[in-house]
Amino acid sequence: VKRLRGEPDTEVTLTMERPSSGEKKDYQLTRAVIKVSMAKDVNGKQEFPLGENKIGYVRLTQFGEHTSVELDAALKKLKAGGPDTLTVATKSQSFQFTNVLVGEVWICSGQSNMEWPLNKSYQPEADIATATNAQIRLFLVPKNKSDAPTTRIKSGWVVCSPAAIPGHSAVGFYFGRSLQQARKVPVGLIES
Repeated sequence: VKRLRGEPDTEVTLTMERPSSGEKKDYQLTRAVIKVSMAKDVNGKQEFPLGENKIGYVRLTQFGEHTSVELDAALKKLKAGGPDTLTVATKSQSFQFTNVLVGEVWICSGQSNMEWPLNKSYQPEADIATATNAQIRLFLVPKNKSDAPTTRIKSGWVVCSPAAIPGHSAVGFYFGRSLQQARKVPVGLIES
């Protein structure tokens, strides 16, 4: 194996010996980079079409240094819309994510004006009552003190509704609602 390693487009000679006869034969090989796709669609390609029943499918064939790049490329091929189901399969497991939207995600971050919740804004009752929009999702990053960065938080995406929106950013809500109506794509709002 060590002799096979080297720069692409360089040659190496391998000598093979047949143990039963002692016959030896030389093989001249040219080294090459062989690209193996790590993320494939249901057809074994990298096109990632939505099925007739609007289910996205990504199969991770192996994990390596480029897996995240290929998975990112596969997800970018999904068209804006939803809600749909996304299936991610490995050789031994399959995961289904339901009620998935593909669209734009915006960070709503800052102090004072951005933090001001909708329920404390001027006459919010009508906007809260009509806030139901399955094409807008909300994610609230909780405020936690920590001595070091963390990737674990207790939160999740929720559908925009009269029950969910009151404590969320008023500026974020009005921005997200206007954006979703104008662009006709799902909008995710991450409030931090």
